[in-house]
Amino acid sequence: MEQKAINTLKMVSNVVAGMEQEKAVWEGEPEIVKKNIEIKSVYESIGGKNLIILSTDKSGFTTAKDILFENITNGTYKLLRQMSAYAKIKNDHVLLPLVDLSMSALTRGPQKEVVDRCAAIVEKAIQLLPQFSIVKVKAETLEIIKNQIKDFNNTLTERSTVSTNLSVSGEEIAQGIVTLKISLDILDDLVEGIIEDEGFIARYKSWRKIPDFGKGKTLKNPEKPIEP
Repeated sequence: MEQKAINTLKMVSNVVAGMEQEKAVWEGEPEIVKKNIEIKSVYESIGGKNLIILSTDKSGFTTAKDILFENITNGTYKLLRQMSAYAKIKNDHVLLPLVDLSMSALTRGPQKEVVDRCAAIVEKAIQLLPQFSIVKVKAETLEIIKNQIKDFNNTLTERSTVSTNLSVSGEEIAQGIVTLKISLDILDDLVEGIIEDEGFIARYKSWRKIPDFGKGKTLKNPEKPIEP
Protein backbone atom coordinates (compact mmCIF):
# COMPACT_ATOMS: atom_id res chain seq x y z
CA MET A 1 0.00 0.00 0.00
CA GLU A 2 1.32 3.45 -0.93
CA GLN A 3 2.39 5.81 1.84
CA LYS A 4 -0.21 8.38 0.72
CA ALA A 5 -2.98 5.85 1.34
CA ILE A 6 -1.53 4.98 4.76
CA ASN A 7 -1.47 8.67 5.68
CA THR A 8 -5.09 9.12 4.58
CA LEU A 9 -6.23 6.08 6.57
CA LYS A 10 -4.41 7.40 9.63
CA MET A 11 -6.33 10.66 9.27
CA VAL A 12 -9.62 8.76 8.97
CA SER A 13 -8.67 6.79 12.07
CA ASN A 14 -8.22 10.07 13.95
CA VAL A 15 -11.62 11.33 12.77
CA VAL A 16 -13.38 8.08 13.72
CA ALA A 17 -11.76 8.06 17.18
CA GLY A 18 -12.35 11.76 17.78
CA MET A 19 -15.99 11.63 16.74
CA GLU A 20 -16.58 8.66 19.01
CA GLN A 21 -14.90 10.36 21.95
CA GLU A 22 -17.00 13.52 21.56
CA LYS A 23 -20.24 11.84 20.53
CA ALA A 24 -22.28 13.94 22.96
CA VAL A 25 -21.67 17.04 20.83
CA TRP A 26 -23.22 15.72 17.60
CA GLU A 27 -25.37 12.67 18.41
CA GLY A 28 -28.53 14.78 18.25
CA GLU A 29 -27.90 15.70 14.60
CA PRO A 30 -29.34 12.95 12.31
CA GLU A 31 -27.36 13.87 9.19
CA ILE A 32 -24.05 13.92 11.08
CA VAL A 33 -24.93 10.60 12.73
CA LYS A 34 -25.71 9.07 9.35
CA LYS A 35 -22.51 10.32 7.71
CA ASN A 36 -20.38 9.26 10.66
CA ILE A 37 -21.80 5.74 10.46
CA GLU A 38 -21.02 5.61 6.73
CA ILE A 39 -17.42 6.71 7.27
CA LYS A 40 -16.84 4.26 10.10
CA SER A 41 -18.38 1.43 8.09
CA VAL A 42 -16.21 2.03 5.00
CA TYR A 43 -13.08 2.45 7.14
CA GLU A 44 -13.71 -0.84 8.92
CA SER A 45 -14.65 -2.65 5.70
CA ILE A 46 -11.23 -2.01 4.17
CA GLY A 47 -9.47 -2.99 7.36
CA GLY A 48 -8.12 0.52 7.88
CA LYS A 49 -6.77 -0.01 11.37
CA ASN A 50 -5.04 -3.28 10.54
CA LEU A 51 -3.58 -1.86 7.33
CA ILE A 52 -2.01 0.96 9.32
CA ILE A 53 -0.60 -1.52 11.84
CA LEU A 54 0.89 -3.74 9.13
CA SER A 55 2.29 -0.81 7.21
CA THR A 56 3.80 1.25 10.03
CA ASP A 57 4.38 -0.98 13.07
CA LYS A 58 6.66 -3.70 11.72
CA SER A 59 9.73 -2.52 13.61
CA GLY A 60 7.84 -2.37 16.91
CA PHE A 61 6.46 -5.85 16.39
CA THR A 62 9.90 -7.25 15.56
CA THR A 63 11.53 -5.56 18.54
CA ALA A 64 8.96 -6.95 20.99
CA LYS A 65 9.31 -10.42 19.49
CA ASP A 66 13.11 -10.31 19.62
CA ILE A 67 13.13 -9.20 23.26
CA LEU A 68 10.89 -12.13 24.18
CA PHE A 69 13.10 -14.48 22.18
CA GLU A 70 16.23 -13.29 24.00
CA ASN A 71 14.59 -13.66 27.41
CA ILE A 72 13.35 -17.15 26.57
CA THR A 73 16.69 -18.42 25.28
CA ASN A 74 18.71 -16.86 28.11
CA GLY A 75 16.36 -18.28 30.73
CA THR A 76 16.31 -21.71 29.11
CA TYR A 77 20.10 -21.82 28.76
CA LYS A 78 20.53 -21.15 32.48
CA LEU A 79 17.96 -23.89 33.14
CA LEU A 80 19.95 -26.25 30.92
CA ARG A 81 23.09 -25.62 32.96
CA GLN A 82 21.21 -26.54 36.11
CA MET A 83 19.75 -29.68 34.51
CA SER A 84 23.15 -30.64 33.11
CA ALA A 85 24.74 -30.28 36.55
CA TYR A 86 22.06 -32.55 38.00
CA ALA A 87 22.58 -35.17 35.28
CA LYS A 88 26.35 -35.17 35.91
CA ILE A 89 25.94 -35.35 39.69
CA LYS A 90 23.53 -38.29 39.37
CA ASN A 91 25.47 -39.85 36.47
CA ASP A 92 22.23 -39.84 34.45
CA HIS A 93 23.36 -40.88 30.97
CA VAL A 94 19.80 -40.71 29.62
CA LEU A 95 19.16 -37.11 30.62
CA LEU A 96 22.65 -35.70 30.01
CA PRO A 97 22.65 -35.81 26.17
CA LEU A 98 19.33 -33.96 26.17
CA VAL A 99 20.43 -31.08 28.38
CA ASP A 100 24.20 -30.68 27.87
CA LEU A 101 23.75 -28.11 25.08
CA SER A 102 25.71 -24.99 24.21
CA MET A 103 23.91 -21.72 23.59
CA SER A 104 24.65 -22.03 19.86
CA ALA A 105 23.10 -25.50 19.80
CA LEU A 106 20.06 -24.28 21.73
CA THR A 107 19.47 -21.32 19.39
CA ARG A 108 20.20 -23.05 16.09
CA GLY A 109 17.44 -22.63 13.48
CA PRO A 110 14.42 -20.31 12.99
CA GLN A 111 13.11 -18.48 16.05
CA LYS A 112 9.87 -20.49 16.20
CA GLU A 113 11.82 -23.75 16.10
CA VAL A 114 14.14 -22.53 18.87
CA VAL A 115 11.24 -21.44 21.06
CA ASP A 116 9.57 -24.83 20.59
CA ARG A 117 12.85 -26.45 21.65
CA CYS A 118 12.92 -24.27 24.76
CA ALA A 119 9.30 -25.18 25.52
CA ALA A 120 10.18 -28.90 25.41
CA ILE A 121 13.09 -28.34 27.81
CA VAL A 122 10.89 -26.42 30.24
CA GLU A 123 8.25 -29.18 30.16
CA LYS A 124 10.96 -31.74 30.91
CA ALA A 125 12.11 -29.65 33.86
CA ILE A 126 8.54 -29.43 35.17
CA GLN A 127 8.19 -33.20 35.01
CA LEU A 128 11.40 -33.70 37.02
CA LEU A 129 11.10 -30.64 39.26
CA PRO A 130 11.33 -32.50 42.61
CA GLN A 131 14.68 -34.04 41.62
CA PHE A 132 16.05 -30.71 40.40
CA SER A 133 15.69 -29.00 43.77
CA ILE A 134 19.33 -29.83 44.55
CA VAL A 135 20.46 -27.59 41.69
CA LYS A 136 18.02 -24.83 42.66
CA VAL A 137 15.54 -25.15 39.78
CA LYS A 138 12.47 -23.20 40.92
CA ALA A 139 8.85 -23.59 39.86
CA GLU A 140 8.51 -19.79 39.62
CA THR A 141 11.37 -19.61 37.12
CA LEU A 142 9.80 -22.30 34.96
CA GLU A 143 6.48 -20.45 35.05
CA ILE A 144 8.15 -17.21 33.92
CA ILE A 145 9.73 -18.91 30.91
CA LYS A 146 6.43 -20.66 30.08
CA ASN A 147 4.62 -17.31 30.09
CA GLN A 148 7.30 -15.74 27.89
CA ILE A 149 6.92 -18.61 25.42
CA LYS A 150 3.15 -18.11 25.46
CA ASP A 151 3.55 -14.38 24.79
CA PHE A 152 5.99 -15.07 21.94
CA ASN A 153 3.59 -17.50 20.28
CA ASN A 154 0.72 -15.06 20.77
CA THR A 155 2.62 -12.34 18.90
CA LEU A 156 3.05 -14.70 15.95
CA THR A 157 -0.62 -15.72 16.04
CA GLU A 158 -1.88 -12.15 16.22
CA ARG A 159 0.35 -11.03 13.37
CA SER A 160 -0.74 -13.99 11.24
CA THR A 161 -4.41 -13.34 12.01
CA VAL A 162 -4.14 -9.68 10.99
CA SER A 163 -2.42 -10.64 7.73
CA THR A 164 -4.97 -13.35 6.95
CA ASN A 165 -7.94 -11.08 7.62
CA LEU A 166 -6.69 -8.46 5.16
CA SER A 167 -8.18 -9.94 2.01
CA VAL A 168 -9.05 -6.63 0.40
CA SER A 169 -7.34 -5.89 -2.91
CA GLY A 170 -5.46 -2.74 -3.79
CA GLU A 171 -8.35 -1.68 -5.99
CA GLU A 172 -10.84 -2.08 -3.15
CA ILE A 173 -8.63 -0.02 -0.84
CA ALA A 174 -8.32 2.75 -3.44
CA GLN A 175 -12.08 2.80 -4.02
CA GLY A 176 -12.72 2.82 -0.29
CA ILE A 177 -10.45 5.82 0.17
CA VAL A 178 -12.28 7.69 -2.62
CA THR A 179 -15.59 6.97 -0.87
CA LEU A 180 -14.15 8.12 2.45
CA LYS A 181 -12.95 11.42 0.98
CA ILE A 182 -16.40 12.13 -0.49
CA SER A 183 -18.14 11.34 2.81
CA LEU A 184 -15.64 13.39 4.81
CA ASP A 185 -16.16 16.36 2.52
CA ILE A 186 -19.87 16.24 3.33
CA LEU A 187 -19.15 15.74 7.04
CA ASP A 188 -16.93 18.84 6.96
CA ASP A 189 -19.85 20.96 5.79
CA LEU A 190 -22.24 19.40 8.29
CA VAL A 191 -19.92 19.93 11.25
CA GLU A 192 -19.03 23.52 10.36
CA GLY A 193 -22.58 24.40 9.28
CA ILE A 194 -24.59 22.81 12.09
CA ILE A 195 -22.43 22.48 15.19
CA GLU A 196 -22.16 25.63 17.31
CA ASP A 197 -19.39 24.39 19.59
CA GLU A 198 -16.34 26.23 18.20
CA GLY A 199 -13.98 24.16 20.32
CA PHE A 200 -15.31 20.95 18.80
CA ILE A 201 -15.03 22.39 15.29
CA ALA A 202 -11.37 23.26 15.93
CA ARG A 203 -10.66 19.76 17.20
CA TYR A 204 -12.47 18.23 14.23
CA LYS A 205 -10.29 20.24 11.85
CA SER A 206 -7.19 18.98 13.64
CA TRP A 207 -8.35 15.35 13.14
CA ARG A 208 -8.84 16.07 9.44
CA LYS A 209 -5.22 17.04 8.84
CA ILE A 210 -3.38 14.27 7.04
CA PRO A 211 -0.11 13.32 8.76
CA ASP A 212 2.73 13.30 6.26
CA PHE A 213 4.67 10.20 7.24
CA GLY A 214 7.38 9.43 4.71
CA LYS A 215 9.77 6.53 4.37
CA GLY A 216 11.19 7.05 7.83
CA LYS A 217 7.74 7.38 9.40
CA THR A 218 8.63 10.94 10.47
CA LEU A 219 6.01 13.65 10.80
CA LYS A 220 7.08 16.15 8.17
CA ASN A 221 4.16 18.52 7.68
CA PRO A 222 1.43 18.15 10.32
CA GLU A 223 -0.39 21.22 9.04
CA LYS A 224 -1.05 19.85 5.55
CA PRO A 225 -4.85 19.76 4.99
CA ILE A 226 -6.63 17.03 3.09
CA GLU A 227 -6.68 17.47 -0.63
CA PRO A 228 -10.09 17.67 -2.30
